[in-house]
Amino acid sequence: MANISANKKLHEYLRIAKENRFKKLTLGRIKGDEYLTDLPKLLFEIGSLEELDLRNNHLSFLRADIQKLKNLRKLILSRNRLKKLPVAIGKLPNLAFLDLRGNELSSLPPQVGNLIKLRYLNVSENQLSSIPTEIGKLTNLKVLFCGKNRLLQIPDEIKNLENLEVLSFGGDFAIYEGREAVTLDTDPDFLQLPQELDNNIVTTQRTVRQNWASKERP
Repeated sequence: MANISANKKLHEYLRIAKENRFKKLTLGRIKGDEYLTDLPKLLFEIGSLEELDLRNNHLSFLRADIQKLKNLRKLILSRNRLKKLPVAIGKLPNLAFLDLRGNELSSLPPQVGNLIKLRYLNVSENQLSSIPTEIGKLTNLKVLFCGKNRLLQIPDEIKNLENLEVLSFGGDFAIYEGREAVTLDTDPDFLQLPQELDNNIVTTQRTVRQNWASKERP
């Protein structure tokens, strides 16, 4: 049972955040080994929020009320126990950064394709067997991490991500540079790639690091 006094303290903290129009908020453990398993409704009344960090909790679901945070630009939900996302996640018009790594997601709702301002997406370390074709609508996306899942194929629509700079299917970063190279930690024989990517696989991390180093030179 959650500590009552700790919950009261959390409610008071959120009340202050609402009254003072906080733009950034981090919510972690309630007390000791007691983690958040649900989010207080008061949180979704803080319409001024632009950054919300909920990492390292025990959240198994996300309330549809998340759509009320229209000004949210950065949402961190890593290291929780999320099994699915609400379709309402697609109603965050200003979201640019979404970190979902280290959860228990078996799928992503097609509505993620509505996050047209998204520039960073991390869905690694989940249980995904596929990525929705709507991913191709995220034309502002620059970084996509999707390694350590159960992916068997990548949708052809990924080739529409014209601004993509980093695409990772594994534990190490991979470079998708000039739409000509992608590196895999996964055996290509078991991962079906779109034709455009399949023709340009670079398999050594050494090559990737050389590319990265040369890219950062002035």
